[in-house]
Amino acid sequence: MKKLLFVMLMCFISITLYAQTKVHTVQRGETVASVAKKYGVSVDDLKKANPNINNYFYVGMTLTIPANRSTLVQSEEIKTLRPQSSLVNKNSSKQLKDSKSAENRTKFYANNGLDGRDFRSAGITFGSDFSDLVGLTYGVQGQYFLKNNFGATLNFGLNYGIEKESDMVIKIGPSYVYPINDWLYVMGTTCYTLSFAKGKGGSGNVSGASLIPTIGFAIKQFRIGLNGEVHWRNGGSVGPGAYINVSYAF
Repeated sequence: MKKLLFVMLMCFISITLYAQTKVHTVQRGETVASVAKKYGVSVDDLKKANPNINNYFYVGMTLTIPANRSTLVQSEEIKTLRPQSSLVNKNSSKQLKDSKSAENRTKFYANNGLDGRDFRSAGITFGSDFSDLVGLTYGVQGQYFLKNNFGATLNFGLNYGIEKESDMVIKIGPSYVYPINDWLYVMGTTCYTLSFAKGKGGSGNVSGASLIPTIGFAIKQFRIGLNGEVHWRNGGSVGPGAYINVSYAF
């Protein structure tokens, strides 16, 4: 009889521990705070159970979900006298407040929903080069980023100005993207620029450099970037420009 009771007790303990521990696979768009909120645990408890998320957090990562403190408190409350319920409620309220505070800090200081891989894209550009009396610039652009948010940009475009001839322009160089949150990002690109000028008054092939700051919006798989540009051309001329890039992330 004692052996039977001991076996039943061990089974009950095993089932209880199993029920208290869960496993979660990180999905696209999730943050540390959103996962913690989903399972009703604090961000600090989730980090203690998964120390690696202090260094990295990515889609497909497997997380161990610790026991929900509020659930354990409610279980203990059933075993205690009713007059203690007010104390438990105060503790639960404080825990919820601390959890929300930690969640807000996580959202403010870091975004884990997007990384560089989400900005590997191809699309079209349209805008204006305000120097040399060029009225319109348009073309195609591809970008490839690594997980650490560093990558490269390749832009092939045409400038169409008052000379009624299109000047071909190739821009290539390194880029860095910083996701502010799940839908807003900023990007910086420095490019080597090569222009194949044509038409009357054209100066022939001209090389130079471009600095391109970008503020963009991520809408599902689409990326919409508002780009400024300052370019320097061999010979000393400096000119501004601006264009819009619409691309699809793959």
